[in-house]
Amino acid sequence: MSCESKKDKIELKNTTVLTSTREISDCEKILFQLFYTSDFENKEKYEVRIDNIRNDTIIIKAFTRNNLSDNPKTQEIVESVVGWFVIPPKRDGLYVSLNALDPIEPNFKKIKTKQNCFRDFLNCNNQKQTNKIKDEIKFTDLFNEGTNIDFAPNDLNKNPSKI
Repeated sequence: MSCESKKDKIELKNTTVLTSTREISDCEKILFQLFYTSDFENKEKYEVRIDNIRNDTIIIKAFTRNNLSDNPKTQEIVESVVGWFVIPPKRDGLYVSLNALDPIEPNFKKIKTKQNCFRDFLNCNNQKQTNKIKDEIKFTDLFNEGTNIDFAPNDLNKNPSKI
């Protein structure tokens, strides 16, 4: 069962108008579905995106956009963060920060999500990360120019740190 069913389908806001003409990725669409079908309060007012992936923890930012310009012809858009969410390395759920301004003792609460949306998002994100790694690493990048590697079949029985 996919995250997007007919009765649960949520129309995405046209978020690209204010920022750029870039396409919203499939993973972003699934993230919107995950967020908007969760039990997070007032979610209709906010947008979400992956802010960072650090130490296998996915950090998600919930924000709202504000136009600071007094001139209707010129937009001056800023983002105001309203919440931080994390998916920890154990991948057991989506957690909202209860005290985002306290980096020393962060406190998180697991929020209810649709399991199929959560699974679809993780699968999409894992696939995206795998493709990124494949695209970024070239065999020639693994070695310095002029590096010689001496290796023989009998080296398989040696301590790897001495090879």
